[in-house]
Amino acid sequence: MIENEVVSAMERTASQGDFRANLSKGGYGRAINLSEAETAMCIKAAKAVGLEFAGVDLIREKMGQTYVTEVNSNPGTGIIDITKKNNFEGLIKFIETKSNKTESAPSDNKNNEELENENAEEASLKAIER
Repeated sequence: MIENEVVSAMERTASQGDFRANLSKGGYGRAINLSEAETAMCIKAAKAVGLEFAGVDLIREKMGQTYVTEVNSNPGTGIIDITKKNNFEGLIKFIETKSNKTESAPSDNKNNEELENENAEEASLKAIER
């Protein structure tokens, strides 16, 4: 997920005779769409740990419940091959947009020299007015 959007999702399944669904351990994956509740769960989980870009692992129980099992700050790249969506392109656009907003925002942080100059100017103006 990137910021407030789940950009891609996949379901992993373990190979026969194994319990691990990791692609690197022989598991396989397929692209899926998450429910609105699952999407909200992913966004909330990433925000809970302070991440704007994350891979969120869910587990779906047979009884219909879904749980977050892990939030990754450095998600793997296997999902790109499965979903055919390059999450890193979206990440770069997000960073560029955020960077542009930061650069164009007025700064409220003034250094001591700027504050001293402003105070001296104000004092001079008050003296002239008297």
